Amino acid sequence: AAALRRAGFETSLAALLPCPGLLIWDLGRPARFPYMLRVWKPGSPMNLGSWILTGFGAVSALGAVHAAGQAGVLGPLSPLARRLPMHAIGAAGLPLALGMTGYTGVLLAGTSVPAWNQSPWMGGAFVASSFAAASDVLRLHLTVRDQAAPPGMRALDRVSHAAKAAETGLLVAHCARSGRAGRALWSGRRGWQLAAGLGFSWAAVALAPASKSLAARDAGVRSRLKRRTLQAGLLGLAGAFLTRRGIIQAGQPPADDTAAARAAAQPSKSAPGWRPQPPR
Repeated sequence: AAALRRAGFETSLAALLPCPGLLIWDLGRPARFPYMLRVWKPGSPMNLGSWILTGFGAVSALGAVHAAGQAGVLGPLSPLARRLPMHAIGAAGLPLALGMTGYTGVLLAGTSVPAWNQSPWMGGAFVASSFAAASDVLRLHLTVRDQAAPPGMRALDRVSHAAKAAETGLLVAHCARSGRAGRALWSGRRGWQLAAGLGFSWAAVALAPASKSLAARDAGVRSRLKRRTLQAGLLGLAGAFLTRRGIIQAGQPPADDTAAARAAAQPSKSAPGWRPQPPR
């Protein structure tokens, strides 16, 4: 559990380091990022995402410092790092972590692009995709550091299988709900990217060795299983990349499809803010 917790904090901090720069680049001017933190607007995905990114970055940094202190790599500061209240830090980081996993999907669903906003499942699909990718990253992390103990890997396997099943189901549900606007998600070159991404993810599940086999006594067997675990982790990450890339790129064709955009904008009971008008 300690090795898994340390791997989680270290990988989350490493993944977060480029995020502020990317967000500032997307905003266009560096000053806009601190300006977004001057107000609290839960109804604004960009504002809420800035707060989530900032809060989760702080939690990840504290967790990584504590993990480094546990490993004794901070020298005289290690005892101080080990005294950090990790139960409180973990409790504060849980809702922020869940917000980070689904923030991108919610942001896409809040745009006017018909391929993204025609169902309530886009945010959930990104949450599931994030859990699946995180399990693959942690599997790689533990394997590279020779800490791939069966109990921790069994937990990652359960999370990975459930997350990938949820991701596949939610994306299928989103495509079915989106109608004509969602055709770009499953047809053409972009559709192949999405299909390949999901295929790679499930191939990684099939390739990953059983957790209990990682405790094999024979050194040659352990070496082969380690290579398979690394290959499965890399294959899973490639699948996550292709899935996200396919979703992002699928937003352009239906946005240019006038008929699809017009159909998506028609009033309906599922459209946000729709209210029946009283007779005059």
